[in-house]
Amino acid sequence: MIVEENSRLKRQIEEVTQQLQECHDFKFVAQELALNDSKITFIEQKRLKPNEINDQIKSKLDEVGIKLNTTLTKTIKSSASEEMVLFAIEALFEALEHSEVNNPGGWLNAAIRNGWIPSEKHFPGQKAERDIFKEWFDLAYKQRLVLAATKGDDGQMRVYTIDGSPILFKKMLIEYPIEQLKLRR
Repeated sequence: MIVEENSRLKRQIEEVTQQLQECHDFKFVAQELALNDSKITFIEQKRLKPNEINDQIKSKLDEVGIKLNTTLTKTIKSSASEEMVLFAIEALFEALEHSEVNNPGGWLNAAIRNGWIPSEKHFPGQKAERDIFKEWFDLAYKQRLVLAATKGDDGQMRVYTIDGSPILFKKMLIEYPIEQLKLRR
């Protein structure tokens, strides 16, 4: 009984070790791709560093007249990405243009926590495409179909497969529809 349990545990450790090695290899390939192609942007690279607030964010806060306090700093640092913080700041600019905001710092804090973005007039015709891309990319990334994405000079989105090949997002969406990816989870 103990021998069987030991054998089972050894196999399990070997499987986990192999999965860990695959993750390390995957990360190495991703880093090599990033070094060799400056157009590749990895989502993780855009995340805020734990103890830093980007100068662009600080500049935008100065423009709107908001001083960093401990609550706002904590919210910004815990945010998913710099992009979402900047979208929330743009949403605040828009709100200030159209109405009186009694507590801009508190409003911004809520905007960051809740993922508020400016109205779609800032992104004419792109909301549906952006939402579809985000949903598709999140699913495809989790299923290890893609590593990264970029928008080309021609304005078209491209995704990079595990082997580093750039493919038009529209083509990948046809080959791997969202519904199919949802079923593969």
